[in-house]
Amino acid sequence: MKKATRKIYKRDLLAQCTFPVMMLFYGIGISLYLGTQNLSFASRFLMLSVVFQTITIIVQCLSASFHFIYYKSRTHLKYIIFSISYTCFLFLSLEKGINSFWGNFYFFVFIFLIPSCSASWYYYHSLHRFRSLKKTDWEQLHYYKEDILDDNMMKDQKEAS
Repeated sequence: MKKATRKIYKRDLLAQCTFPVMMLFYGIGISLYLGTQNLSFASRFLMLSVVFQTITIIVQCLSASFHFIYYKSRTHLKYIIFSISYTCFLFLSLEKGINSFWGNFYFFVFIFLIPSCSASWYYYHSLHRFRSLKKTDWEQLHYYKEDILDDNMMKDQKEAS
């Protein structure tokens, strides 16, 4: 069975670069709302974070699908199943409607908290796998490796004298 390499996880983390941006915008939006109690200004940051959250989740689902198809990873399969079932749950619950009493709570828990936690879990899972895999020889830094150009220059100098 093939295993994902460090290079694959590095590309995976680069593709997920929208995750830290998403969390930054969420932090700014929530901080502004708590500091000023003005939702109109804070909502701009919160809407940007929802856009980045959507991009992040799409990238993570594509990544999990890739890891499941090529490397038969059960962890990534569990993430795909969770994402699909959660999307179906959101769709069905929005079809039923949200009553006004639970509206803000529903928005916070189901639209922000659960997707952010699942995106955080997947991002840190990828980061952990990247760090846990050993570096290959070509990734290692060789400080004391001899330089071929210096060797050739030394030979040329000896031949010239």
